[in-house]
Amino acid sequence: DALPICNYDQRNLKKGKEEKNMRTIVITNMKGGVSKTTTALSLAKGMADKGYKTLLIDSDPQANATDVAGNIGNELDEKFINEFNDDIKNEEDFLNKLNDCLYSDYTINFNLKDIFEEPSYIKEVIMKTRIKNLDLIPSALSLGDAKISLLHNFNQDITGYLKSAFKYIEDDYDFVIVDEAPDDSVILSNALRVADLVIIPVKPDRGSLKGLIVSVSKLLKMKDVDFDLKVLLTMINDNNNEKGIVNLFHKYFSGKTLDTTIRYRAKPANSATIQNEFLIDSDLNIGNDLKKLVDEVEVYFNDLSVHR
Repeated sequence: DALPICNYDQRNLKKGKEEKNMRTIVITNMKGGVSKTTTALSLAKGMADKGYKTLLIDSDPQANATDVAGNIGNELDEKFINEFNDDIKNEEDFLNKLNDCLYSDYTINFNLKDIFEEPSYIKEVIMKTRIKNLDLIPSALSLGDAKISLLHNFNQDITGYLKSAFKYIEDDYDFVIVDEAPDDSVILSNALRVADLVIIPVKPDRGSLKGLIVSVSKLLKMKDVDFDLKVLLTMINDNNNEKGIVNLFHKYFSGKTLDTTIRYRAKPANSATIQNEFLIDSDLNIGNDLKKLVDEVEVYFNDLSVHR
C-alpha cells in the first residue's frame, strides 16, 4: 500500500522546543549495509574531538560500534589466523575458536540490556573509551533477549525506558549518538522517544531506498515525539546514475536531506573495520566527507551551549 508520505509535513517532527543541554541523534534505517554504524561512530568521534562531552549508545546486538569505540576484540591479522590449528575437528570447533580469538580480551560486564531491566543502572553501564570526551553504552548479543522480555511487559510503557534512564545523565553530556539495528523493534521506539534528530543514511540502491520508505512509515506512526528527520546520502560512487539519485534528493527532498554526501571508498572502509579504527580519521576523501558531516550537524545544533 502507498505510504502517507504527503502527510509528513503535518507531523510535528522538528527540534524540540524544550531547552536542554543534551541533544540526542538516532541513526536508523530498516535496511542494513548503509553505513549506519560508520555514521554513528563518526559523529561520536567528531563531536568528542571538538570538545563536546559525547555518549555513544550501541543498540545493535551485533555490537560493531562497541568493538570500535571500546577497542574490543582482536585485529584480523596474521597472528589471528595463526591461532587456528589442527585441534579444530568440525564446524562447531571452528566457530568456538573464531569467537575465542575475536573476543579473548572481552571485558564488558554490563551493556544496554541492563538499562532496559533497570533504567537507574545507566551510570554503571556507561564505560570510558580511549577517546577523550567519548563514553560508551555497549551492546552484546544478549540485547536480543531484552527485546523479547520487553514485549512480555504487557501492562507497562515499554517505550519509555531510555527516557527514564536519561534523567540520570542529562547534565553529563552535550551529545548522545544512538546506533540502531536495521529492524523495527521496541528498542528503536525507545530511542525515538528521546531523539532530537533522526538521521537515515541512504545508499543509492533499491534496497536502501525501500528502507528509507519503511523507516519514514515507522516515524509517522510514533506518537508523543518531537524530533527532526534528515537523510544522509552515503556510499556514493562516481557514476552518473548515483549522482542522479543524489540530485533527485536535493531537488525534491531538500528540506530533509543533509548537504553533506559521503563518497564510497572500499579499501579504507574495510581497513577501518579490520583494525577497529574510526573511518573519520582517514586522510582520504571519505574521512573529509565525514568531518564535513560533523560540522554540518554541529551547525544544525547551533543553539548548544559553549563546550564544557
